Order: sequence, then structure tokens, then C-alpha cells
Amino acid sequence: MLRKLLLVALLAFAPASIHASIILDEAFNYPNGAVVTAPGTLWTTHSGATTGQVDVASGKLNLTQAETEDINALLQGQPYSTNSTDNLYAKFTVNFSALPSGASGGYFAHFMVGSTTFRAKVFATTNGAAAGLFRLGISSGSNLATNTFPQDLSPNQDYTVVIRLTLNTAASTLWVNPSAETDSSVNAADTGTPINVASFAFRQTSGMGTLTVDDLVVGTSFADVVSAVSTPQSPGITLQPISQEVFEGGNALFRVQAVGTPPLFYQWQKGDTDIVNATNATLTLTNVTTNQAGAYRVIVSNSAGFTNSTDVILTVTIPAPPVVTSIADLRKLVDTVNYLPTDTNTIFTVEGIVTTFVNLTTGAANVSFYMQDASAGICVFWTGGASQFMPQAGDRVRVTAPLTHYNGLLELYPYTTKTGHSVTLISTNNPLPAPTPLVFSWQNDPAVIEAQEGKYMVASNVFLDLTSANFSSATAGRNQTIANEAGDTFILFVNAQTDLDGQAKPTGPVTVYGVLSQFDSTDPRTSAYQIIPSRYADIVSATKAATVRFTNYLENLVRPGDQPVNTFAEQSLRPGEKLTIIAKVSDADGKEVTLTTPTANLPSSAQWTVSASKGTNLTATLVFQPVAADAGKSYTVQLLADNGSAVSTSTWIVYVPTPAEQQVVLSEFLANPATTNTAAQFNPLHRDPPSTNPSQEDEFIELVNLSNETIDLAGWMILDLVQMRHKFYESFSLTASNAVVIYGGPLNGSAPNLSVPAFPASESTAGLALNNTGTENILVRNAGSNLVLRVVYTDKMISASGSVSRFPTLNDPFVPQVWVSTNTSTPGYQYDGRAFDQPPAPLLSIPAATVTAGINSHITLNWLADTNRSYSVWQTERVTDRFGPRFYGLRFTNTAGQFIDTTATNATQRFFWISTP
Repeated sequence: MLRKLLLVALLAFAPASIHASIILDEAFNYPNGAVVTAPGTLWTTHSGATTGQVDVASGKLNLTQAETEDINALLQGQPYSTNSTDNLYAKFTVNFSALPSGASGGYFAHFMVGSTTFRAKVFATTNGAAAGLFRLGISSGSNLATNTFPQDLSPNQDYTVVIRLTLNTAASTLWVNPSAETDSSVNAADTGTPINVASFAFRQTSGMGTLTVDDLVVGTSFADVVSAVSTPQSPGITLQPISQEVFEGGNALFRVQAVGTPPLFYQWQKGDTDIVNATNATLTLTNVTTNQAGAYRVIVSNSAGFTNSTDVILTVTIPAPPVVTSIADLRKLVDTVNYLPTDTNTIFTVEGIVTTFVNLTTGAANVSFYMQDASAGICVFWTGGASQFMPQAGDRVRVTAPLTHYNGLLELYPYTTKTGHSVTLISTNNPLPAPTPLVFSWQNDPAVIEAQEGKYMVASNVFLDLTSANFSSATAGRNQTIANEAGDTFILFVNAQTDLDGQAKPTGPVTVYGVLSQFDSTDPRTSAYQIIPSRYADIVSATKAATVRFTNYLENLVRPGDQPVNTFAEQSLRPGEKLTIIAKVSDADGKEVTLTTPTANLPSSAQWTVSASKGTNLTATLVFQPVAADAGKSYTVQLLADNGSAVSTSTWIVYVPTPAEQQVVLSEFLANPATTNTAAQFNPLHRDPPSTNPSQEDEFIELVNLSNETIDLAGWMILDLVQMRHKFYESFSLTASNAVVIYGGPLNGSAPNLSVPAFPASESTAGLALNNTGTENILVRNAGSNLVLRVVYTDKMISASGSVSRFPTLNDPFVPQVWVSTNTSTPGYQYDGRAFDQPPAPLLSIPAATVTAGINSHITLNWLADTNRSYSVWQTERVTDRFGPRFYGLRFTNTAGQFIDTTATNATQRFFWISTP
């Protein structure tokens, strides 16, 4: 393993640029909705199964990997011939709300001719990016990025993207946030055939993520798209406004596109009269009336002159009133066996009052709420609705959409980008409908309860199941039981989007308000009805406790792997590590709360502080930094919040492992084994013959004993958040400086061929069941069920090419092993193939490494490279901190190794580490 540490100082300056001609200028100032049908649109569909999916919202273009429509806009003066040595440039602003999926990602923007020939493709990918971040890449014509801009980018942040296409060679170049053409860029490594460019296009495909695009400019020079300085030119209109016909109460948009020396000034007129404040390139008229019908035009001017657009006509017609269907009539459109909708094609319009207080679905894009009219209630799942508005309890809304169902729950299913679908806010702050008393026996008669499903309900004088003291939205605890005085039971569902999770259950009789729902995944859908409260305040009780919400912060981790910010009720701390718990305490009814922080059983290394001992909104903070004397002890930490009616007791368990247990390390794991025998990472456990079910049975976890003594693992367990996955039922001695491998199975036969002990996961045919998507928790407990260690990883941390290992020592963070080793996985060994009783691999110097601080705070690393090796770059702001990965898999066709860091704008110093397997 080779490395070089570099300390750099940063400089910053920016050169000037000049202006030439703009051939497409698009600010996406269209009304919300499909862009290809918008008034005055420049865009047409060239591929994709569904026209109208690409939409504009709030002046930005929305692109998503969940849709397929691709769109393009013709360039002025097209086609641009391959006989020319000129370049075309495009600039636009992107903002990603969801990361690309998979390392290869997908491309979403390009120049094109026809409908299938594309050049200068812009990709979004997580390849090379740190967890939770992404990168942009470029190719000339390949369907995979052949070069990636070496900068990690963050979701929910604007970035300026510039690309260049050389017409006679199809050479393609990418910049991110440039100010001059000389700024750092990357060139596509593939060679595409030159094309006669006609248009610029945006594409939607799997893997690219979810993003918005704004401020698109295409020109014939870099200065066209990044700045605008030229000899004054009088305005010229390149896109005239067009006449429109709208319904009264609707919106109209007139749009003009003009060129000329900036700044350009706009004045819209109706007839010959100026319209007040109508001084933009677009004129938007909202909630139009018949009085606004007539002729419109715009005057465009600058320092060199002015020009008038053609006159266009706005026609306003009075629409027929919508046909509103009662929700009760919709509920009749189900079959009488499975109670599923019989008509999922007709688009219905209903009006009603929203009866839920929060968005009841996960994810940032969609909205789930319940509504009710005078006849019945229904759930609404609004795809893409979060970009429009969030319906609140008491809102009166009009929903136009078809019917569907979700696990037996009848739903209206509006889609923001589908023609004819809509959710409209009519009024706010309306009283909720009177709740319907929930009759438990309804669940014995599907015909009766189906008519009530979706309604706002109340269950009075019922009792909560107090087997667990708190509400939980964990998989095993979401369905809680309530019982009436007769002993009949019903399901109360704890939705994870509400504030019920973790709150104390009131004792004694309670009144529960919520919506009547259902989650029945099999036919006939005649069971699993549930009441869903949408807030903790919907549980009314004389004995209701105060609300406690807490967050845990872990610092100084000896061995990274646990989640630094979490809400776990159980922690494992080593001496020197620091846990901070910050608990926010309040009472929904405004009662005064008294806090008590028992300390009798806590060591002096754990200290509580409170903002005040009494009040209505309080904060309690625990800081626990154990010392060596705490080793081997389990501490129960409690916070008591008494509002005079009930006491809410929040409990945390903190275990400090024994000195020997502190040296047990989860050092490597493989969550996604290869399933094809041609993959380099196939058969990681060296079975003969290989497993016939490798995706499950080749998963493995490696535990290492770094101590100088043998540890008996009898009774030790490996778990996730769902269940125990393995237990050492019998005595097993894990000797000093040795490892044990726990693998996915099978329970009998097909044993691995390893040099260390190996055990199949003992608890089920599902093996270890390590997640490949989302977040996974791996917990290791000792024979006393104390938490010895926890590793939390996400799908962004794992590699498609092998296992994940700690690097460069077993006290460092996890990285994909292929970043640092030629071995794709090494069960039973260190990442470089050494036994654990051997010292770690030495870290040697890379020869002739230099660093330069350049324009815009860019830092360039240069070193003598080996064309047969790949390189990774690591970075930190302080040499005493751990180095984090910045880029991996760099390869070079000659000995000029180089990496350009463009992210050091506010840094005063930065350290780098260059490594190669």
C-alpha cells in the first residue's frame, strides 16, 4: 500500500470572459404541468412510453428515474454541421433531491440529432462518491460515463453544469461550477462519431436519480453560456408569444424569447396600455376573468433600441362546473369478494375535508392523506404532490384522479404529471367532520366496514396494550392492540411519520381519534382493518404523559462503525468514547412538566444537565464518557417527566464492554455476493463446488479477536433489527489474533474452505439476511445479551465488486475492499491477505508527488503513476483526523498521475493521502 501526505495552502482568483451568440435560452417559466403541452413551449417528446411526464413546477424542470419521457428543444440555426471546427456549449443548473441508484447511474442531458443519436452525455452517478453524495460524468456517445468530474456533490444544492461538444470530432468536456473555460474540467474518454447537431435534450431513465433543471443556455462559446459581455446589439425576438384559450379561473402564460445585448427590458401591454409590473420575459395571468380577454403584446428594449412582438389573443371561456362524485358512490365501485376497485381507469372528482395532520407516507416526493365528504371518507396517495403543497387537517380540497388500492385500502391516485389529474386547495381552517364512533364488531362484516373505511373515527373508553410501555413504529411493534370494555380488540397502527414513535402509552381508559384504514396483502381483502392516529395528541387520556423526543450523538469513536447521530435506546461505549443524549420534553396540553434525572446508579463519568427542573418546554442533556473503571458494567440511564397526570420514563441502556470484549472487532462483511461464476468476486468462501444459492449463502461477517487472550463466545449472538441471525450455542474459543467467519448457510453441507473457523447462521433458512438497500444494523451481543458492538451501514457504503473492510487498520472506518486491495474479499484474513497475527501492511511513499494551489481554490495533485495500478485519493482537514475517501479507481494511460480537488473554497489547509493496492 502506497501513500503520500500533502499539506497545501489555498489561493483563489477568477479570470474574465467574453460573449458570442446564444442559440437557446430557456428559463422554464411555464405554468406548472407537462412541459411539452405548456403554452409557448420549445419542447417536444422524442422517446418514452408516456407523453407529458416531464413537468415544470415553480419555474424548474423536473426529471426522475421513475419516468421514461425524453424531451428536446431545437437550436436556433440548426443543424450545426460536422464540417465545422466550432464548439457548442450548454449550461444549466441542477439540484438533486434523490441520489442516483447504483454505481453506474444514468445520463440525463445531451446534444442530439434525430431521436436516437446523442453526444456529450451528462451522467449522474454515485461511483467514486462518498456515502450520501454523488458525482457528474461525461461520455461522447457511450452509455456509461467514461470520465467523472472529481468532486463529490450534495443533494438539495444547486450546481452549474457546463458541457462542450466539438462538432468535427464529437469530443466532449464537462465542467462543474466553472467561471472560465480554463477552470478544471474532464474530457470524455470515448470517441463518438460526429453528428449534425439539431437540438438539446433531457432524458429520464433508471439510475439517474431525481433532479430539477433550470436556466438552460446553449451557445457557440463558453462566454455565451457563463457570462454575457458584447458589443451592443438591438433586441431581436426569436420566439413570439402565442394566442391562448383558457377557462375562466384558470391561468394563462405568454412567453417571449429575445436576443440582444443585456440587459433586456420587457413591457407587456393589453391593447396599447402598459400592464403594471409586467416586466419579465413571461406574463402570467392567474385566476383569469372574461374581462382579461383581448389582445396582448410585449415591447423588448435595451440600450441599442427596441422591438415589438406580434399581437396575440387571449380567449376566456366559462367552463362547465365539475361533476363531483360522492365518496360513498366511489366506495360502491368494488367487487363483493375481495373488495378491490372494479374501475381503475375513470377519472373521478371528489371534494372534502382533510382529516389527517401529517403526511402518512415515506419519502420526500409523495403525499398520503385522508379526506372526507358528507357521505364517506377515502385515502389519497398523491404521487409527486410534495412539490405542489402539503394538505393540512381542515383543508377543503378537490381531487381529480382514478381509483386504486394499496393492500386492500381504497385510494384515489392523482399523479402530478398526468393530464387530468389534480389536487386543488379550495379553502383552509375548516372544522373537521364529527368523528364516527368506531364499532369493533364491524371487522366481522366486510360489507359494513368497507363502507366506513377512510372515515375520521373515534374509539372511546378503550384500553391500550401495555405489554410495551411506549408506542413503537419498528416493524415488530407498529400494530398495537386496543380493547374495549367488553374485551373486543382492534388494531391501532403507529405510523412512523407521526410523533407517536417512542412516546409513553397512557394507562387506564383512553379516547383515540384517527382514520379507519386497512393493510391486507392477500385476497380476499377482508381483514387487517386498523385505526391510525396522525399525532400523539389524538390519544386523549387523563393519565397521558409528557412528550419526550431525544437524539443521541456519538463522538471520539475508537472504532468507527456505529451511527454517529441516532435514536437508539441502547448504546455500547468504550472508555474515552463520548455519548451525548439531548432530550426535548413538552406537554401537548400545556401542563407544567417536572424533570427528574436519577443518578444513584450512574458513574461520575455520566452527568445530566437540564435547562430547568420545571416548565412546559424543557431540555435535558446527558454526557457520558466512560473510563477504564466502567468496563464490564451495564448502566441504566433514565429520565422521568412528570406532568401531574402521568410520568413518562425514558430509558437508555449503556454497556461498557470488558477489556477483552473491546478487542472484538467486526472487521469485514459481504452483503451482496456475486451470483455469476465469471465475476472476480464469485465464491468468496472458496467452496468446492460453489454454492448454488450464493446471493444468500455467500454472505459473511468476520469477527476478529485483537486481544492477547482467548475469548469464549458461548452464548454470543449476531442480530439485526428484525431478529437474531446467529448464536454460539456451545463453547467456542476465539483465540488471540484470530478470526471467525459467520456465513449465510446452508445449515448443513457446502462448507467453506477457509483457514479459520466458520459457522453457518444458525437461526433460520434466511441466513444472515444482510440488506443490500437502505440501512442495515449488525449487532453483536455477549452471553449476557449486552451490546458489545454495532455496525450501521447503508447501500451507499457497499461495493458491487466485493466486501467491505476496515482500512488501513482494524480501528479505522469501513471502505470497499477493492479500493485498497487487489483482493475482492478476504474472509479470515486482513484486507491484503495477511493473517491477523501478522502486523498490518506497511504504508510506503509514492515517488515524486507534488501539489499546486490554483485558480478558484482548486488543488492539483501530481505524482509518478504506474499504468498497471489504480489509485485512490483520501483527504482530511487536519492531519490528526481520519482520512476520508475522495476518489477511487483512478487509472492513467501514462505516468502522469493527477487529481484535481475543486472543493477547498473555505479551507485554510488540507491533507491528502494517495493510495494504491
